[in-house]
Amino acid sequence: MGSLVQVQSKTLMLTMKNLWSNYVLSNLKFLHLENKSQLLKVPCLLVPSSNVFFISLHIKLSSLLYGTQLVDMFAYEVGTSVSSTSQPTQSGTNLSLSSSVVVYNFHSVLNHERLFFFFVNSTSYVSGLNSISDLFQASNWLEREVDELHGISFF
Repeated sequence: MGSLVQVQSKTLMLTMKNLWSNYVLSNLKFLHLENKSQLLKVPCLLVPSSNVFFISLHIKLSSLLYGTQLVDMFAYEVGTSVSSTSQPTQSGTNLSLSSSVVVYNFHSVLNHERLFFFFVNSTSYVSGLNSISDLFQASNWLEREVDELHGISFF
């Protein structure tokens, strides 16, 4: 009987999170990412970098995600090879602009579930991301680390 209640509560939480993501993110452009390497149902969302603070504020103050904390934040570069955005150098070769993906890893203490947000930061039009250190104090060190290693500034 206990396992049936646990399965029903996990199904209810997944349904509520889907409703939360559909209503809170209804006016934003986002994608649900599916990880097939693990059989876990971990919500992963790809969101534009202009919405970092908005989404973090909803995670911090939402009653559904109460007790959620920032566990990790890291970044990696994704090279793009679009010829219209490439810039010629002195040697005549074209350099392509790259974009960075910043990943925020949130953990719900009450439900023991993880939530990943992938923010795309293109170097062609955005110089940095909004800082969430006012909401999550753990992000202060993590933002400084991403700034030093990847050159993404937080303001």
